[in-house]
Amino acid sequence: MRSLAATLSCVLAFVGGGATGASAAPTSVHDFSLAYKRSGGIASSTQALAVREGRFATVTTSSSSAGSHRTRFRLPIRDVLSLQKGLTRAHLGSIPPRGPGGCADCFAYNLRYQGLHVELEEIDVPARLREVFDQIDAIIDAHT
Repeated sequence: MRSLAATLSCVLAFVGGGATGASAAPTSVHDFSLAYKRSGGIASSTQALAVREGRFATVTTSSSSAGSHRTRFRLPIRDVLSLQKGLTRAHLGSIPPRGPGGCADCFAYNLRYQGLHVELEEIDVPARLREVFDQIDAIIDAHT
């Protein structure tokens, strides 16, 4: 059944052409996938969250002072639902591409969700996406 829903979603996205400017409809909780990375900052660190189908999540962190760390866990359904809601409100497809850069010691963000890819520096993150990043950062902090 999930396979049929995924196929229909792909067909509808294909028929809809380039309508990625609108927000994508959330997938089922068990089909949720996301890739997020925050890197840079004054202390030059990297934090990443990868979630694949089945709510299987991996947090990876690294910094010059603390080394690297990886944790695997199952993301709770309530967190998936909250992320889906925030990502829908963020309208990822309407966020302008990364600017010319040049923000010293800022974080750089990279997010992939439902075929959309957003790369931004900290100063270019709109408030509607900041809420999602804050939520993802809280998940990462809870598992490191």
